[in-house]
Amino acid sequence: MLLVEGTSRLSSAIKYLTQSTWSHAALYVGDRLGPMSGASEPVRELIEADVVAGVHLVLLADFLDQHTRICRPIGLDETDLAALLDFVRGRLGQGYDLRNLFDLARYLVRPPLPG
Repeated sequence: MLLVEGTSRLSSAIKYLTQSTWSHAALYVGDRLGPMSGASEPVRELIEADVVAGVHLVLLADFLDQHTRICRPIGLDETDLAALLDFVRGRLGQGYDLRNLFDLARYLVRPPLPG
């Protein structure tokens, strides 16, 4: 998992509201999903969800000039990895899920009260 300190206005708002350094995350899949369209051979890729582009593959080099942190899973076996790759492969091409942003905005407008 690659955590990214985004620099857009939306990223700044997310970092402020969540009190986190990181506003974005991308999952490293390497060449396990095959080559990107138009590429002659597999390259180092990540899968990410972007507000504009939706769920898509990006090159590792796209994050070269950004402040990032690498998080590695512990105890992930080949069965779990295959299930994870199947899951993300099935999400490619889908739109960005705005529900979490709406939930965060709703929380800030009307904070939860004790029952």
